[in-house]
Amino acid sequence: MTLRNIIGRSVRGRSGRDYFGLNIYGSNLNVTNRKALLTGKCLGKKVFIKYVRPGNSERSLHLYSAMSNDAHPNIVPMLDMIEFQGNTFAVYPFLSYLPDVPFSKNLGEIFQGKRIKTRFNTNRVRPSHETIGELSALALAEFLIDVAQYFKGKRVIETDIKPQNIVVCFDGVHPMLNLCDLEGLLPGKIEKESGLITMFNEKKQDHYFTNDFAAPELFYSELPNHELPITEKVMVYAIGRILAAAFYPHSMNTDRVSIKKDLKQDGESPDSSLLQDYDFWQERGILTSRNILFNEFIPEKFRELIAGSVETNPESRYRLAEFSHKFKGVKASYDPEEYARYHREGFKLFNHAG
Repeated sequence: MTLRNIIGRSVRGRSGRDYFGLNIYGSNLNVTNRKALLTGKCLGKKVFIKYVRPGNSERSLHLYSAMSNDAHPNIVPMLDMIEFQGNTFAVYPFLSYLPDVPFSKNLGEIFQGKRIKTRFNTNRVRPSHETIGELSALALAEFLIDVAQYFKGKRVIETDIKPQNIVVCFDGVHPMLNLCDLEGLLPGKIEKESGLITMFNEKKQDHYFTNDFAAPELFYSELPNHELPITEKVMVYAIGRILAAAFYPHSMNTDRVSIKKDLKQDGESPDSSLLQDYDFWQERGILTSRNILFNEFIPEKFRELIAGSVETNPESRYRLAEFSHKFKGVKASYDPEEYARYHREGFKLFNHAG
């Protein structure tokens, strides 16, 4: 079953509304790809329709948030669910889902400075790599920490936080940051000894993540006999990696196949001691704290914060609460009035990025 089956059909959502499948979004996307997005129409308005993986907690989070009136204001809302031919699909707003917002762009497009065929593609992309100022980075970090804390409060872990899933909606003056596409969201529980939110995966499903923003322990999770827990610290790693990308114009080009091959131990549990081997991970394109501490592209105030969040060994990496505390210290080193004025006027990076 693929999204192709919905094209040209009318399908009914759980709300009772009918949706008509139009076409696959993005000319370079294969229509058999379950990661593709389908544009649809309901009551004269365009929407996105996306396949939902079995076991993913995205639906549960949205349903619970709606029922408890506790939805996060900066997470793109799920509008409806569709059950069709034994599969589940989610319905989301199309592009600029806020009133009077002329266009949207994802943060990955801004960082990479080139046209990327994604659900938030726009022709208004600057021709070169963008780095952002320190106040922009503060605003970005504050947004990501707030969303991660929201997930922790709901006992879920998102393993696929990345720039391409951070949407910048423009209204001409005040851009808004929003998180979308919670493809990596899986349930967790509080681990008694550590107090960390720890993912449990009773059905042994693959974790969904993107190479360049994935914590090293996620690569272990794809191997048989792995014993490494997946905790809230994978979100801390992703946030640190995104902040590094905001300052450091360098693509890591993570080699996922090579990592899995080198970690694999025939008939035995993968060697977790490699988590402490910076050379092993750097050679395979994984960002480590050693990349950060003496990096001239990254402002000195941010280096310790980012370095502690991208430790390859999760035992040495900041917990979410610790990361949040360290961030508050960085934020306190800036003029609060200047930061407040920056928010009122709109993030300067995004004002000129179109």
